Amino acid sequence: MKTIVHIGMPKTGSTALQACFAKSRQELASHGVLYPENVEGCPFKNHRLLVGSFLKFGSMPRHIQSREEYTKENIDEKYREFVDHVHVQIDRSSPEAMVLSSESLFRRIPPHKYRPVRRMFDRFGHETRLVAYLRRPSEYFVSMLQQNFRASHEVKQPVGPQFRAVLRSYLECFGVPVVSAELFHRDSLTDRDIVSDFCARYLREYGVRARKLRVPEHANESVGSESMDILARYRQSFHAERNNVATRDTMELFRELTRADRKLGAGRPRLRPGIADLVDLSRDDPLWVRDRFGVQFPDFDYARLEKSGAKRADQGQWRLEDLVEIDRELQRGIFAELERSEWAASDAARLEWVNSALKGSLADAL
Repeated sequence: MKTIVHIGMPKTGSTALQACFAKSRQELASHGVLYPENVEGCPFKNHRLLVGSFLKFGSMPRHIQSREEYTKENIDEKYREFVDHVHVQIDRSSPEAMVLSSESLFRRIPPHKYRPVRRMFDRFGHETRLVAYLRRPSEYFVSMLQQNFRASHEVKQPVGPQFRAVLRSYLECFGVPVVSAELFHRDSLTDRDIVSDFCARYLREYGVRARKLRVPEHANESVGSESMDILARYRQSFHAERNNVATRDTMELFRELTRADRKLGAGRPRLRPGIADLVDLSRDDPLWVRDRFGVQFPDFDYARLEKSGAKRADQGQWRLEDLVEIDRELQRGIFAELERSEWAASDAARLEWVNSALKGSLADAL
């Protein structure tokens, strides 16, 4: 049996891929492909607990640490339960191939964990293939900014992701032929879709066709830079001491903001002039993935990076408005929508906060 492990990276359509495969387990199984279910009661829709093969609880993603189901004391047991449950499904269905997926896997494997990680996947099947989709650093950065404010008020430094450290650890752990990387860009994907592309590249030999799979209606929602700023302000006012901890009220606010953005026609966040270059050229990782995997980001200034080398921005205190363009009049309209929302009406402190924002200067630095 071949095990195809999709390791992300984050913000490359992973949620859409996982949701589609979870809805299409029966269709996949008809072609001899297993997309395993999690243990009953597991809150995740992907195979995030695989990180238990190389991370301790304190280093695991916040999606795990913030759940009451998982603790430092029980995480090893929960990880073993997950792996055992996968084995039960393999024994029951005897598939030709199995797909595992989690963007949480897109992180460096410590060298002393290479052996246990290989041993885990060797137990699943005789052949393992690891797949990562890579996104242009500046595009990834603006998308991660938005994700960040769902659980924090702190503004991320304008720096690109560490492609090389992550992928090199997988190359060292599994070997060169086993690890592949693909470009995540709409124009490069089969039918401009991550599911179609993944099926065409990795599941075609089993007869899986994307058009036969079930595509969930739910999509990863996004908000504009004005709403990103509102999220950051709210987190600073109400959860300043709970950095990197997701809360229900924040997620409720995010949903209200997506509705307000749609109603008022807010656009996607845009980096200010010069910031995209600052992120793109902050590491030489794009040169490495180009030379190692042949992944080239469209319109990327490789010649400049080769000539001048990577340069990091000052590690000072960045404000969100330093990084993205914020339309304060549009933001005032979004606050006005919040003022009329059930989210604000249900809590006096929230309503007071919204009213205070409307009365004050929205251009005040966070």
